[in-house]
Order: sequence, then structure tokens, then C-alpha cells
Amino acid sequence: MTKFQQFINTIKNFFLKIKIFAWSHKIISVILLVLIGLGLYFAYNSLNTKSVKPTYTTANPSFQTLNDSVTASGTVALSNLRNLNFRSAGIVDKVNFKVSDKVKAGDVIASINPKDLENTLAQSKSALKQAQNNASNRLIQNVPTQYDLANLQESVKTSEIKLATDQFNLEQTTLKSPVNGSIVTINNQVGDQITTVNASTGLPTDIDKLTQENNIKTAQSKVTQDKSNLEQVTLMSPISGKVVAVNYKEGDQVTTGSTSSSTSIYDLNNLKESIKTAQNKVNSDQVAYDKAVTLGQDTTNLTTSLNQSKSSLNQANNNLEKALNTGPGFVVIRNGQTGENQSVNFGVAGKIKTVNVIVGNEVKNGESLLGTLDPTTLQNQLEQDQATLDLAIANAQKAPNTNALMVVTNDENGGKQQNLSFLVTGRLQELKVKVGDKISKGQEIAKLDPTTYQNQLELSKSSVNQSKNNLANRYVANAPTKYDLSNLDESVNNAKIKVDTDQQNLDNAQMKSPIDGTITTLKIAQGDSVSTGNISSQTDSTSSSTSSSITNTAIVVVADLDHMVVNATVGETEIAKIKLGQLSQITFDAIGSQKQYVGKVDFIDPNPTITSNVVSYSIKIAINKIDESIKPGMSATLTIITQTKDNVLTVPSAAIKTANGGNYVQILVNGEPQNITVTTGLSTGTLTEITNGLTESDNVITSTITSTSKTGTQSALTSLGIGGGAGGRNTNRTTTSGGSTNSAPTPQAPPGF
Repeated sequence: MTKFQQFINTIKNFFLKIKIFAWSHKIISVILLVLIGLGLYFAYNSLNTKSVKPTYTTANPSFQTLNDSVTASGTVALSNLRNLNFRSAGIVDKVNFKVSDKVKAGDVIASINPKDLENTLAQSKSALKQAQNNASNRLIQNVPTQYDLANLQESVKTSEIKLATDQFNLEQTTLKSPVNGSIVTINNQVGDQITTVNASTGLPTDIDKLTQENNIKTAQSKVTQDKSNLEQVTLMSPISGKVVAVNYKEGDQVTTGSTSSSTSIYDLNNLKESIKTAQNKVNSDQVAYDKAVTLGQDTTNLTTSLNQSKSSLNQANNNLEKALNTGPGFVVIRNGQTGENQSVNFGVAGKIKTVNVIVGNEVKNGESLLGTLDPTTLQNQLEQDQATLDLAIANAQKAPNTNALMVVTNDENGGKQQNLSFLVTGRLQELKVKVGDKISKGQEIAKLDPTTYQNQLELSKSSVNQSKNNLANRYVANAPTKYDLSNLDESVNNAKIKVDTDQQNLDNAQMKSPIDGTITTLKIAQGDSVSTGNISSQTDSTSSSTSSSITNTAIVVVADLDHMVVNATVGETEIAKIKLGQLSQITFDAIGSQKQYVGKVDFIDPNPTITSNVVSYSIKIAINKIDESIKPGMSATLTIITQTKDNVLTVPSAAIKTANGGNYVQILVNGEPQNITVTTGLSTGTLTEITNGLTESDNVITSTITSTSKTGTQSALTSLGIGGGAGGRNTNRTTTSGGSTNSAPTPQAPPGF
């Protein structure tokens, strides 16, 4: 046997053994075969694979409109609802509407029987007519007119203080802001009854309050005196008669009360009172002296006192005679009734501005103008004392009260909050601000119904006039009776006030709608007995309250169903984006998202709501157009457009990269990426504004794709049946470099914006 045959036999025996092993160990044989095939396959692939350059997806920057928005959910509510009640008591005789009826502002909803009120008004008018007749006929009062001078002067002073107080109270029915700031909270609504509270920032002690009240009274007294002084720059003749002397000319200075400036008509009466006082002292000293002489007592001191009293009486008589006959008053008038000369002067000091009479002129009591003083100095004094009064009042308003009308911030005090309210009571007639409004010092922000205070002021004016008339006609011993004109005029004024009050009560017999709207509640019927109440507003678009329920006392409710709002809440991270007047897209769950409505931001509550440490703020969106599909209480979804930028350069947000605290993009230049630093602006999440760094022609890389490719023939493993399904399939698809992508659409404003 040759060597070649031996080699062939050896090979055959080797494969025979393999075959025998394979048949006897089938599973192991299959596993070995698979492993050998995989090894050959991966060896083949590694020898036939080469690297390929990455490819890029690019997009050109484009000019588009970007909108940023805030999404919120809320509930529909009425924007204006009024609770009504009668303001006069009586029996209902007419009800002109029913529930669901529409009414216009001013429509009479119901009325009470006016018969009793008409009778009362007729009686008041009759009393007024009688008072006017009495005044015309100048009824004579059968009483002497000898007055006690001191009491009369005190009466004038008291009535003037009362007048100043009533004037002050009337002024306080208008609440003006003492600070520059903004409205934080409003605790009352139109129609509410306001009680007197102080507006301040710290609770005062009783002593503090008393001090503040005394400061106000002192300052008010000065202001009242200043006003009285200012009124006296015009000198009217206090008597009827003929001018016999004019002692001053225009530009001369007069000093009231001094000898050089003459003696006024009021000083004459002071001199007469001095004579009376001196005479009483002489009489008293004489009685004491005579008694001492009778008893044999030492009269040295009594003699001295009596002599001094007599000397004082003589001096008083001389002063009066000098004032009546030779006193250098502004003018001297011969009294047409008594024939005696009376020196007349201004009640205040100052520079003479005009002289309106000459010697020989006939003058009438209270009608003839004698002259005027320059009011400048007195006006300046009034302004200074008024400022002191304003400061005293402001200081008294530094006491917080949880019942204050409203809370405001003080910009001049670091934004510190303080309470504001009226200093007088009454029914809130008007609110001129709403929560969130900016206010300035001196701005009118609320008003009370001034009717009561106006009537009281008129009564006080009449009282002042009466007391002054009494003083002007005073102290003529054993004089004949005079017409009590002041009492007659006072009776006429009181009767007029009574007529006005009764007329108002009759007008209030009709309940009128204050707004255009729909009657939603009606709790009265013909024949019902009603008592007086107030008209109040439960909800409106300027209030932070979201309640739309009626009060227990309301017998009629009128609601504006044509104007509604969506009450919603926004988190603290979004509230800064929202501004008044911003437009919003609105959809309702009950109607469906396919129908969209438009509204605008009408209210932003400056006060946060904190629930489980989560801070949110209430907002109101006024719905532009209301249809019958929208009902109070519906759930709504809001998309508030907080920012819009037109025609801005944008790129897909995916292209923006960050490094070292800055932003950059990659652009493709000659097939190679290049980093470009950019400045970004508004971003909607899909698109981002580029404010600097790119142009429309740049190819911005939005994504990078890397892959490998194969060369050569199919793997030999195919012949073994392994991997045959993958042959010819390219699993790494690429996009040609320089291609472009389509940007996602920018969120647009809702229809109707």
C-alpha cells in the first residue's frame, strides 16, 4: 500500500469517526456546527466592512409668528347680580314682572301703596306754605329783646362749631386716598351700611384716641375761626342810617381791637358790657363799705376797693363815649332809629382793599357794602390751619380695623398695608375703585349717601344765622320788640327739609332695577307687607368674590345674564405672565371643544390662595359673546395668550444645544458641521426664536445620523442557512446631507383674536 493510499484511508477514517460521533451525539454536533458557522460569518463581516461619513438632517431658519400661552381651567359665573329691597315700608300694590322677565335699568319692578306717603307729603307741603306765609307777614313776637351778651356770643360760637362739625362730616362722606398705592381688599359693596371706623396701621390706646380727637377738635376750631375771619373781609352795614365819617382809604392797615384802628360795632357792645360789669362791681363794693361802716369795722381796704371800682366805671363810660363820638372807626354811621353815632369797623385786621361809601351815603342794615380787606393773609392762614387739621385727621386714621372698608398698600411706606374707611356712618352709595387698581393721594375712591349730612348742615347754617341775628340785634335795654325774622326763616328751612324727605320716601315706594338684566328671584306678591331695606350688589366683575348667591333679605334679584365670566386659578409660576386685557380662547366641557369662544382677562386677584403649601391666584376672564349654550356653573378650559411675536426668525427647538452656560447650533458648511453661538428669545417648545447669530440661508443641523456599509459577496454562512434573511436589507436608512425638515406648526391664537 502506497503512502498516498494510507493518507486517503486516514482521512476517511477521520470523517467516519466524526460521522459516528455526530450520529451518536446529535445535539452537541448541531451546537458545534452553529458555533463554527457564526465564527466564520463574523470573521467574514469584519473583513468586508468599512466606515462611512455621518449624514445630517438640516432646516433653514424661517420667519414665523410665535405665541406663548398659559392654560387654566375654571367655572362660569355671573358678572353682575343685584339684590333689591324696598327703601320705604308699606303694602305691595303692584308687581310688574315675573321670574325670567328681562328688565331695563330704571324699570319699576314693584311698588307699594303710596297713599300714606302721599298724605304725609301733602301735610308737609301745607306746613311749608304756612311757614312761608308767616315769614312774609313778619309775625311779631311779644317778648322783649334784651339779651345776655355773653350767652349770645357763646351761642354764636357753639353754633359755628356745630356748623363746622357738620361741614366736616359732610366732607367725610367722600373718602379720598391718603396715600399713593394700590387696592388690596374691598370688604363692602354698594348699598352696605357703613359704621364709623378709623383707618390706620396700629391699634391705638384709649389715651391715643382721646389725644387724636382733641387734636382734631383744636385744629377744626382754628379752621372754623379762619373761615369766619375770611368772611369778615367784607364789611356790611350793621345798622341803617347815614355815613357821617370815612376814616380810612384804600391801602391803609387796620388792626382790629386797637385804639388806633377804631372800634367796631361789636366792640361797642363789649364796652357797654364793661360798663355793666363795672357798675355791678361799684354796687357790690358800696354795699360792703356801708355794712362795714354800720358795724364799726375797719373800712380802709373797702374804701380802696370802692374807689378803684368807681374809677373803672368812669373809664368804661369814657371809652364808650369816645368810641361812639370820636372813635376812628372805618366809618361812623348815624343810626336812623336812635340818632346816635356808631363807629363801625372790620372784625379782623388787614389792609383795606376797597372803600365803597362816602360821607352822606344812606346805608341799610345787612344790605349796604361799606368796604373790603385784602384776603390774602387770611387765606394763607386758613390753608396752613387746614393742613394741620388734615394731618391730625390722618394721624387719627392710623388704627387698623378688620371692619375697614378696604385695605391699600402705601408706596411711600415700602408697600406697607393699611386700612381705609369712612369717619362717619351711612349707606355706601358709590365705589370708584376695584381690587388691584392703582390709586393716588387725594383720589376719590368711595362715597356715602350724603343726604342726611346735607340736611343736618342746612339746619346748622340756619342755627348760625339765627344766633348771629340775635347777637346783631342784642343788648338794647328796654327796647321795643322786634320781628323774629331768624326764627321765621328757620321754620321755612325746616319745612323745606321735611318736604324733601317725604318726597324721597314717596319716590322710594317704587322698586326700580339698577341694571339691565333678568329677574331670577321674586319673593313678593300683591298685598305683601314689606319693611325698609337696602339695595346691594352681591357680585360684580370687580370683586374677588366668586359667590353668586342672594342675601337673606333680598326680595328681588336681577342678574345680567348677557355678561358672564370664567373664574379660574393660576399657579405662582405662571401668574406673572398674565396681564389685564390679554385675550383667551375658551372651550366648555358641556359644549365641546369644537366650538371655541373668546374672552379677555378682566381681573387678577393680588391676594394669593395657599392650599397645602401650593400658591395660586384667582383670575376672571370676561366672555366676549354669550349665547344660550353657556350657563353659570359650567366647567371651562382657558388658553390665555400671554405673548405674541410676529415675523421672528425661528429654528426647531431640537437644534438648540447648550455649552458653558450659552446656546449654540450647528450649521452645515461644505458638508462639515460648524458651531455657531446664538441668542435665543421666545420658545413655544417646538420652535425657538433666534435674535442673533443666524440668517435664513443657514443650513441648521437638526439631527446627525451615523452608519456602516458592507462590500464583497454574501457571507458563506448563507450556504449554511444562517442569516440568509438579512442579506440584501439596509437597516440604516440615511438622509442626504443638506436635506431639510419640516418644522412643527406654531400654536396660533384662537379664532376671533
